[in-house]
Amino acid sequence: YVIAAGLDAHNNVNENEEPLSLLSISVQKAENLVIKDWALQSKNRSSDPYVVVKVDGKKVGKTQVVKKNLSPEWNYVVECEVRAPQDSVVELKIWDKDLATSDAMGAVILRDLPRGEEPVVEWRDVECTSDCKDASGRLYCGAAWSKPERKPPSSTKRRHLEVLVLKDNPDLGDRGCAAL
Repeated sequence: YVIAAGLDAHNNVNENEEPLSLLSISVQKAENLVIKDWALQSKNRSSDPYVVVKVDGKKVGKTQVVKKNLSPEWNYVVECEVRAPQDSVVELKIWDKDLATSDAMGAVILRDLPRGEEPVVEWRDVECTSDCKDASGRLYCGAAWSKPERKPPSSTKRRHLEVLVLKDNPDLGDRGCAAL
């Protein structure tokens, strides 16, 4: 038998690419949020808040709506994969759910995220945004990231190996081979 083999270089594995990290974000509760639903009687004034979670501008989750409550509890955790968690920005934007639309109630921005298995949760002030100038209250929230376990680097690169097996053809004599 005659064996012909060749390495296919276009299937190299990129060993320099940073592995994905797991980012865990926790939105537990809020207190003293701004009133967005007005009523004639002050005791009926409230909001129906929920939080939209974005990482680096991309929506990754949303809490449930808590009806008529300025100090809601969500106990919400969402996880997503990110390439550079230490540089990621988490936006927790609070909204008031109405029949047709939602009104902004402010936001909390998380930066310089800590490394760890569990989110570091603490009270953070709700900040005004371009679409909510009267934000109030605070949010009990946090985030943390963890890296997957790294495998030791391999000294060999994974490549696609093409193998062609040929067999002597007795009908051709010494003139050549035929592929199987």
